[in-house]
This record gives sequence, structure tokens and C-alpha cells, in this order.
Amino acid sequence: VDVQDDNDIKLLEQYRSKIKSKANQRLVEKFSISVDYFVQDHSEMDELENNATAQDVKDKDLMFFRMQLLLFQYRRRLVSDLLLQVPKSGTLLTSSIVGLKEQYSDLLHHLNNEIFKTVKLVTDDLVSNHDVKDQVVTSESSLEEDFSYDVARDVTELLEYSAKAGELNIDDKE
Repeated sequence: VDVQDDNDIKLLEQYRSKIKSKANQRLVEKFSISVDYFVQDHSEMDELENNATAQDVKDKDLMFFRMQLLLFQYRRRLVSDLLLQVPKSGTLLTSSIVGLKEQYSDLLHHLNNEIFKTVKLVTDDLVSNHDVKDQVVTSESSLEEDFSYDVARDVTELLEYSAKAGELNIDDKE
């Protein structure tokens, strides 16, 4: 027997009226992904606050770390969405951009590393120290700390490309 409380009923009603009623599979998928990200973001913020308490971080510094984490989480969602939209093959008019999926994946990997460092309150000074870097890597094997200069250059080029593409789209609309 599935017993539902008031919150369950309210959430289910909202889902049915605002998401499912649209009969748009993409909207349903985005909703599901958004819920997953919401839970992950909340968990990361809780862990950041626990680490800040354990390390006796000042309120002003904690506010900076929270803002930084929110920015990285937002960027991660944007890049994840872009990664999902990368066509598997080109169309008749446009071919797929070679390496775009890899560039988005690398950028996503970099953002996950930055989120991990922010949550753990690891500063760049500590990451540059090889011994501390090894400890961070062993504590979270799914997030590698090795982000090469080539990948950083590619990410910069990707961001420049996306800015130019955005400008092109604006010009086309005018």
C-alpha cells in the first residue's frame, strides 16, 4: 500500500498539471533531470556548509564559497543541457561539429572538479601541492584532478566559439 502525505499529493498534482499535461516528452525528461540536479545541488551545498563548520570558516568566506558553488552548479546544468543537445550526426544542411561532444564533456568534467574542490574547501594553493592533490584524488576517484593545459585551452576556445555563435544568432534575428 502506497501511503501518500500532503506533500506527495501536492507534488504529484503539480507534475500532472504542469508537466505531464503538456504531452511533451522532452519537458518530462528535463523535469526529471532537473529533480536529479536539485537533489545533487542541495547535497553539495549541505556538504559545503558541513565542511565550513568543521574548518571554522568565517561567514563572509562561507558566503563567497556558496556563491561560487551556485555559479559552478548553474554552469554545470547549462553544459549538461548543451551536451544532451549535441546531434549524434549532422543534418543535410549542417554537419556535426567535430569534437563538440568531447569539448562539452571536458568542460563538464572541469566544472565537476571545480564543484568538488569548492565543496571540499580546497584552494588552488592546496591543489598545487602534490601531496594534498593525491589525497584529494584518492578521496573521490570519480573526479580526477588532472585537467591538462590542452583541455583548458580547448574549453576557452569552446566558450569563445559559443559567444560568437550567440552573436551570430542575435544578428540573424535582427
